[in-house]
Amino acid sequence: MPKPVHLTLLLVAPVLLVALLAAGPAVTAQSPSVAQSPLAAYPGFGHHPQADDARFEREELARERLIERCMADAGFEYQSAPSIDADDYPDLASALAAAQTDPNERYVAALDPAERERYFVTLYGVPDPYSENADNLHDPASPVGGGCSGEAFRAIPGVYAAKNALRDELAIVERAVRTDSRVLAAEERWSACMAERNHAYGTPRDLHAEIDETLAQAETFGRPPAPAIAKEHGRALADARVCDGQAGLRSAVVTARIEHEAAFVDANRAVLDAHLERLESEALPNR
Repeated sequence: MPKPVHLTLLLVAPVLLVALLAAGPAVTAQSPSVAQSPLAAYPGFGHHPQADDARFEREELARERLIERCMADAGFEYQSAPSIDADDYPDLASALAAAQTDPNERYVAALDPAERERYFVTLYGVPDPYSENADNLHDPASPVGGGCSGEAFRAIPGVYAAKNALRDELAIVERAVRTDSRVLAAEERWSACMAERNHAYGTPRDLHAEIDETLAQAETFGRPPAPAIAKEHGRALADARVCDGQAGLRSAVVTARIEHEAAFVDANRAVLDAHLERLESEALPNR
């Protein structure tokens, strides 16, 4: 199967990307930091994204080497083929093209049908990984997640394993933060501030949803957003940053998040500590 493409950066219109980066909420010396959350001690939960991403890449490499040895023991050739990182290519088309050059694809294509089926059973635990019943080949919990690939994922569940296992509990945390009375009050102040600047947005989410829709339409029709729209969104994002400071929105969100994440850690400490202990005990190769 072709190597998956790992998307770590959304490609957006340059003028909007500049505006998005420039309008990110400011952190003042008085603002609390999300790093103060006890959840920040556990990798994979978004508090240290660069470190998490770097570990993810090392885990992928380690799994691929396990798969390579496992396949060799079964008499098959397999070359380590971690996913393609789109950030390493000038555009998404180039990344997708690189994904199609997986040397394992050429090897599999040269096998006769019976050997090809045995190859896939050995690698994935199913005879046809392209079938509609084989959607979760890389999920160790999936009934079709087997073979050398499944063994590798069970041996190295990954930096995001605990986050995936606790996704329902994390969804509750996110809802609690969004509906926290301090956040709601700050959003009202933010919205009023934006209205004074002739912008009709109830929350920053509304603004970013509008921008996302504009970008989606531009991609659909194959042309960049109209300059006037891009300029207006840039102005709105700049004003949003000013209003964030005046309304104390970021401070309210971070304060609420720290409290709700602390409760999450207390409720799930056994899972989180086991996750951390596993990560600390794993010996991973460097890229």
